[in-house]
Amino acid sequence: MQNHPDRSVRRLLSRSVWATGVVLLWALVFGAALETWSRGRMAWISRNNPYVLEGRQDRVELAAALDSTLWDVPWYSYLPNLDRRVDFDGGAFSFQTDSLGFRTEPVRIPKPEGTYRIVCVGGSTTVEGMSNQRTYPSLLQAKLREHFGRDKIEVVNCGISGISSDGESRKAAEYLAYEPDLILEYNCVNDLWIWADAAYRRLPAGRSLLAESRWVRDTWSASLTRSGFNRYWDRAPILRRLGRLARRAHAADAEIAFVSFLRPRFEDLSAAERDFYLYDLTYGWKGQLLNLETYSLWIDTYNLRLAEWCDRQSLPFFDLAAEMTGGAETFSDVCHLTSDGIERKAKRLARLLTPFLESRISSSSD
Repeated sequence: MQNHPDRSVRRLLSRSVWATGVVLLWALVFGAALETWSRGRMAWISRNNPYVLEGRQDRVELAAALDSTLWDVPWYSYLPNLDRRVDFDGGAFSFQTDSLGFRTEPVRIPKPEGTYRIVCVGGSTTVEGMSNQRTYPSLLQAKLREHFGRDKIEVVNCGISGISSDGESRKAAEYLAYEPDLILEYNCVNDLWIWADAAYRRLPAGRSLLAESRWVRDTWSASLTRSGFNRYWDRAPILRRLGRLARRAHAADAEIAFVSFLRPRFEDLSAAERDFYLYDLTYGWKGQLLNLETYSLWIDTYNLRLAEWCDRQSLPFFDLAAEMTGGAETFSDVCHLTSDGIERKAKRLARLLTPFLESRISSSSD
């Protein structure tokens, strides 16, 4: 007796469906196990990592909470003539602004004759420090005065937490009000957060669903962000905005220079340090798809493109990132510095700037 052809086809189809179902079931089980492991790992880090337990996140949150009392326009301008102080276990955080709303000591306008004045522009990585005197611009001023043996060198801190290259270009007139001889720009990470948030929101529906998985973000960040990353750097809007700032500076007879951006060298760090920085990227900077690999790629690409752009535009470029890196002793999170890190930054930057400033400072005193 022969099998009916239709019956054989149905049997084959049934087996195929059953096999596919088994594969999908195992895939779901395996995926759930990976997701559980990834989220469990983050939970373990939160309870056991020494750098998380040290309370670094709490100190960042303290500064952010205090920020609500500082703003004229959030992430764009501080209130003028502020004097804020918060005491906490283990120290104090103080914040003063001048009459123009920047975290700097008052300087004379018009600028006194014979004074060489540098205005430091950037975001929280410029404004950071437990006091005005412990910011990198203030420390840089002290080191330059010591080297050149004169007090008529002033470094003004015009950093604003959260500001991007667009905000910097729109605040050019405020920077130039200080009558700088040199504007020194150090930023980029706030443009990164804006891009990363937009890249997340623009994901197609399928990828957006996948991106809700902690394991997918940790493992496939490069795949999720590649197309947006390439489109961004094809257009390089950050360099166009910095170009507007440079043109405004030159129109006011001020020089402008750019500094490469620092990051931890994750590949050289201990497992505990890498876990801490991954935890920071996951919970400290929400609404983005980055892991340590893709964060590093973005910062390194910016530094490379910035160096090439400065060369084409004949603008001074100081490669601080080639001079300085570190781990938890230097970086309090993926972009901000510890007090020791801020000190190192000011010292290395002073060393890079000194040859550039030699003739300029001597001529300003003549």
